[in-house]
Amino acid sequence: MRHLAYVTIGTLALLLIVFVFGIRPALSPVVRATVTDPIFTIGARESYDTALAQDKTVVKFGPMLFGLYPGGLAFESAEAAHAHMLAHNWDPQKWAVYKLSGSYGQDSAGGYLTHSLLVLARQ
Repeated sequence: MRHLAYVTIGTLALLLIVFVFGIRPALSPVVRATVTDPIFTIGARESYDTALAQDKTVVKFGPMLFGLYPGGLAFESAEAAHAHMLAHNWDPQKWAVYKLSGSYGQDSAGGYLTHSLLVLARQ
């Protein structure tokens, strides 16, 4: 019985550590006051458009879970995002390009977001 209690406490402690260090930082999106180089991403039209139409906050996540999720796709232009969709046969009825609240130079690296950002509008 004591062993079960230790396992339960250990599991809860591990889950807390994963949340605090692996997920929680991604829950606070960055909003840049001044953006000189906008950033774009691809998102699911059904969920993004519905939420945006209802004035809900939509967040595109940056890296989480100690790098297991690298962050959402990042593009320096809407055209580059559309080209990526075309090159990879993404269905434009299901996917669309969205402008984010960050700056391409400050909030992306290697084609992925480095911070969580707000989704502002479909392009």
